[in-house]
Amino acid sequence: MINIRKISKLIGVIFLSFIMCGMTLVDEGYKFTEKKINETKSYGTIDIKIPIIAESNNNVKEFNGIVEGDIADWQKDLIELAKQDEAESKSKGIDFRPYSLDTVYKIPYNTKNFVSLVVDYYQYTGGAHGLTTRNTYNYDFNKGKRLSLFELFKEGYDYQTKINDIIRQQIAKNPSEYFQDENGFKGIKNKQDFYIDNDGIVIVFQLYDIAPYVSGIKEFHIPFSSVQDGLIYKFK
Repeated sequence: MINIRKISKLIGVIFLSFIMCGMTLVDEGYKFTEKKINETKSYGTIDIKIPIIAESNNNVKEFNGIVEGDIADWQKDLIELAKQDEAESKSKGIDFRPYSLDTVYKIPYNTKNFVSLVVDYYQYTGGAHGLTTRNTYNYDFNKGKRLSLFELFKEGYDYQTKINDIIRQQIAKNPSEYFQDENGFKGIKNKQDFYIDNDGIVIVFQLYDIAPYVSGIKEFHIPFSSVQDGLIYKFK
């Protein structure tokens, strides 16, 4: 006779083991925390989240310093601009629209050896609409350096042609979303924005790079399998 209680217990153990395995995989990466800056001033509002790895070694300190430094520089420049704009508006007796600064982020790839971090910087400076810039941080903790796209590949490997072909195929599926004149896609750049996720390389084009504002930031997923023969790194 089938013992339902024993079977249920066995299923529970298997399920818990599965969950624990998932937790172990997650725990292989770095633990992130965040610093928050929330301010409301006459010249604008600030709602900034800064992702920080909650560990301490030289490479982690460098990574954290790069991310914090970029956000701090961006914040400082825009606050100075907002104050100037506010003062000028008052002197001319015209309405001033307070600025807004916001950041959101995601961590699409996270191991002890390699982290990909994506931070969206949003700014509203009084125009018709705000602007978002997608900043990507791809850091090799073994080498202790932030990587450019070409550094993922073997020397001499023609990764650009392969990636360009895949992007053109994806653009062809919805051509109306992209510029079709001289402003359209011509190929990835030497300093192309990108990040890694568990399935491949994601190529990022900022607002207006290859498409109108209404199309948003454009991303193209390049499966690892399509460039596996040239990759130096073995991503999970």
